[in-house]
Amino acid sequence: AAEKGHLAVVALLLDQGAEVNASGRHLDQALHLASFEGHKLVVSLLLSRHADLEAQSARFGSSLRAAAMGGHEPIVELLIKKGADISAQDGRKESALHAAVERGNAKMVNLLLDNGADIKARGYCGNALHIAAAGGHEQLLQQL
Repeated sequence: AAEKGHLAVVALLLDQGAEVNASGRHLDQALHLASFEGHKLVVSLLLSRHADLEAQSARFGSSLRAAAMGGHEPIVELLIKKGADISAQDGRKESALHAAVERGNAKMVNLLLDNGADIKARGYCGNALHIAAAGGHEQLLQQL
């Protein structure tokens, strides 16, 4: 329900005792899925019900990284405002910044850098500059 943005269904499930931090396939939690798909109202509801902001999934890493992967600036802003760790890395040491650079999303890269993302942080594929170069993102290379 969270993945599809069904706010009323998510609220009903939580009201009926569903665990807000339950993990499904790939250890994804509702907050990861709603963040990746861009469902801001569902994300807000889950956070109000104490969803784990820093839970890691095998597919996304943190919910912040999931939102960056999905290209959803309003959700990234909300998660940062709620205290998400801007430097959180997944199992491959990739951060939200790495995900934004990999996708060539200059607007997201700026948002993350403006909020303290570390341009020099290294992941499995190197730092943001390495990822931009490998992806052929010339505009990002100049920007970084």
